[in-house]
Amino acid sequence: CHTVALTSRSELVAWGWNDRGQTGHGDAVSKSKAPRLMLYRDCFSRVPVKQIAAGSNFTGILDSNGRVLTCGCNKRGQLGLATKRESISTPRLVGGLQKHCVRKMACGSNFMVVVTSRGELYSWGAAESCGFLGKQRSGHPTATATCCEDQPSPRRIAPLAHSNHLHVVDVACGSGHTLALVRDYRLPCGGNGDGSFQGSMVYSFGTNGHGELGRGAGTD
Repeated sequence: CHTVALTSRSELVAWGWNDRGQTGHGDAVSKSKAPRLMLYRDCFSRVPVKQIAAGSNFTGILDSNGRVLTCGCNKRGQLGLATKRESISTPRLVGGLQKHCVRKMACGSNFMVVVTSRGELYSWGAAESCGFLGKQRSGHPTATATCCEDQPSPRRIAPLAHSNHLHVVDVACGSGHTLALVRDYRLPCGGNGDGSFQGSMVYSFGTNGHGELGRGAGTD
């Protein structure tokens, strides 16, 4: 129940519910009714912001240098800070990605997924549903039969982590599921005349109670 906006001057403003510091104002007052500047520029140098995303009660920031910052609720490790400290009210750098240049990110309710410049896919946060973090089972990006543990640090998703020919080009998250657009460089690439491209496919993982994974309802 909060909103984050990026202005034409690359300034971040946020408003709404702020009980976990998700608006990045350096406090955790219950509400921020009017848009206020986030404290991002007080944390790092003046690097333009490339993308913003909001989860249920946390916020993700991607700057033009490929760094990811987060703030807000961290009870499930959704901030990616290698800890489950309950809340952070000022954006902090996700240190586990310092060796990577991130070019796209997405937030679910309590988890995050990012795509690096090398086409790698990383995720972290809550895992109350099987497959929430794309763990491997039988060669597919799903979890083991039992629910996996919350992940407070970025972790590369399998089986994409074990393939040199699969390159993630885009990602999007719903409340508890993820869709990743993947290019397979073993296949010929070219337009088909209908807006689609050969060599591209969509991977899905996460909750599937309503068939949101596109594989038929009922199996996560």
